[in-house]
Amino acid sequence: MSLLTACVCGALLLGIPGSALAGYKMELDENRWISLGIGLRFEAGAQQESGGREWDKNFTVDSIRPYIAGQVHEYIKFEANLDYSTSGDNDSDVQLLDGIVKFEFNDQFNIWGGRFLPPTDRANFSGPYFLNTWAFPLVSQRYPQIYAGRDNGVAFWGYDPSGRLKYQVGVFEGNSAARGPSFDARLTLNLLDKETGYYNASTYFGEKNIL
Repeated sequence: MSLLTACVCGALLLGIPGSALAGYKMELDENRWISLGIGLRFEAGAQQESGGREWDKNFTVDSIRPYIAGQVHEYIKFEANLDYSTSGDNDSDVQLLDGIVKFEFNDQFNIWGGRFLPPTDRANFSGPYFLNTWAFPLVSQRYPQIYAGRDNGVAFWGYDPSGRLKYQVGVFEGNSAARGPSFDARLTLNLLDKETGYYNASTYFGEKNIL
């Protein structure tokens, strides 16, 4: 009788399932800073062979993501992320994951332009490093995309004065087979704790109550 044990390693920093993150931030002044980081997503497993004496072990790096972000002006920020993945259509190739210029004026109105996640569902906004499962739900895998759910376009987003109602509206290139751009929109209402920022996490491990 064989015994299968699988261990998804990570969660060493920030408590993220199946991933490990590390970063460094250098501040020049209140409105100028740059941060560097890296994310690693990997699997380790061992399966006992039929004889019961030997173990078949494996270690697989699913993806590596270098992160660069910064601020150059009170209202202007940027973000550039790369991805090296060993799965999917871009096997063993380095891809531009995100390339964003961010005009962030206040809580009510912000503009992002470049390559990033369009306003779609909650799972897609979490991304694989902040998702509560290893794989995306089926519906999140069907959106038109360039790479890893990303698309080129412009989005407008912000909150109402209470901070509980978030709106996100964007125009993106969409599917190359379609005639014309893709228009995406999302409304999020937080009845309990607030979720700040453009993205969200699938779980906050008890730090927030989300409804």
